[in-house]
Amino acid sequence: MMAVGKLKTNDLKAVRLYNMGLTTRANSLLDAISTTVGIQAQQPNAAIMNAVIRASSDKHEFNQLAETESIVRTWGQRWTLQLFSQEDYNLVIGERKNEAIPKAYFLNQEKLVEEVAEKMVTSEIKHWDSNLMQAKFPMLKGTRNLKYVILQSLTRLGSFICNSWG
Repeated sequence: MMAVGKLKTNDLKAVRLYNMGLTTRANSLLDAISTTVGIQAQQPNAAIMNAVIRASSDKHEFNQLAETESIVRTWGQRWTLQLFSQEDYNLVIGERKNEAIPKAYFLNQEKLVEEVAEKMVTSEIKHWDSNLMQAKFPMLKGTRNLKYVILQSLTRLGSFICNSWG
């Protein structure tokens, strides 16, 4: 391997592309996601496309992995939405459990967020559905801006997978 100081710009770009899994296709979709230890993806279709491109796969394989919860979409790193293999999710979230979510995210509703998160920990809810959430937690009425901090709180607790893809 060349010394870092001797790399030319094109060589550095090639190394970075290789390390991101963009020059050689992964053997499977799960390998592609695991190689990157999470794909940052605010929009579900961007995550799917990113993963599928890295493995020359298709959305069908992606859906199978999502249905079996081999991959998860959740707030893992930097409190932004990420796509992880289940194994990587467990490692990352294990390291984040004691990390505080920024106070500003709570919009002065920390007690409400805590109350809903605690109730959701024991529920069977796996996907965020606004109508279901309003019915199950009437105290959320008119607080749609709390959705993400509630999901982030649950992720920090390691008890919720936002595995909604569409």
